[in-house]
Amino acid sequence: MKYQPKNLLLAIAATAVLCSTSALAAPILSFDFETSGGFYFGSADGSGSYGTCSNGGPAACDLTLSNPDTVSNPGGFQTYNTVSWGFPHSSSSTGDQSSLSVAHRADSITTDGTWFTIDEFIHTNNILNAGASMTSIGVYGLFELVGGIYDLGSEYPLQFTETTNADPCVPGTPGSIEDPVCPDFYLTLPLTGSDSFIIGDYEYFISFRFLAGPGAVVDEVEIDGTNFARIWTSEGNPGVSTIFTEASISYRQIPTDVPAPATLALFGLSLLGLRLFKRRS
Repeated sequence: MKYQPKNLLLAIAATAVLCSTSALAAPILSFDFETSGGFYFGSADGSGSYGTCSNGGPAACDLTLSNPDTVSNPGGFQTYNTVSWGFPHSSSSTGDQSSLSVAHRADSITTDGTWFTIDEFIHTNNILNAGASMTSIGVYGLFELVGGIYDLGSEYPLQFTETTNADPCVPGTPGSIEDPVCPDFYLTLPLTGSDSFIIGDYEYFISFRFLAGPGAVVDEVEIDGTNFARIWTSEGNPGVSTIFTEASISYRQIPTDVPAPATLALFGLSLLGLRLFKRRS
C-alpha cells in the first residue's frame, strides 16, 4: 500500500502529457477557394492610362474588353474576362481578332502540397496585320479561401509580342510549337515565392505557378537584369493555346517551448499530489 499514492502520481503525470498532446488542434486538410478578376485598361506602372497597341492606342487596333467580371479591383476599376485586338490579315482563315480569355475556378484545394488549377487562360491567336497587335494590358487576380480565411489580390502587366510569321523565328523559340508559323509570346512577372498564414497550431504555406497547357510553352528569360516568365503561344490559323495558373498549400505545426494551459494545470495537480504524498509519509 505504501506505493499506491506514488503510482497515482505517475498516472496523473501521464494524463498531463496525453492531454497536452490532444490539446493541439488538428490541421485543416482542405480549403474551398474561388478566384476572380481579369483584364483592365492600365499601363504597366498602374497609372491608369489605356493599354497600348504597337501602332498607337487602343482605337488603332480595336482593343476591346468584354465579359465584365463580378469583382472590381480595390482601386475601383472594373475588370473583364476577355480582351480582343487586331486587324485580321488577309491570310487569316477566320477573319477574326485575336483574343485572350480567363476562366475562373471555384473548387477545393488540399493542404498536402498538391498543385491545383485556379485559373485558365485561353489564347485564340489569329494571323494579324503588322502593327495591329496589343502589346500591353493590365491583369488583376484575386485568390480567396472561402470564409474570409485568406485572400491575395495582385496586379501585374502582361506584355504581348506579335512575332513575324516567317523564318527566322525569335531566338529561343521552342521547336515544339513553331509550326506552321512562328509562335508569339507574352512576358509577365513569374509566379514565384510563397505566402503564409496561421490558423491555430499550424502555419500554412501557399505558392503559385504558371503551367503550360496545349499549344503553349512556359520558360523564363532575363531582360536588363530582371527575370520574366515568357509564355509562348502557337499561331496557327487560328492557334489556340491554354495556360493555367496553379496554387499549392502545405502546412507545418508551429513549434512551441511553452507548455499548453492544460499541461500547466495538470502539472500543478501532480505537484499537489506529490506534496500530499510527502505529508502522509
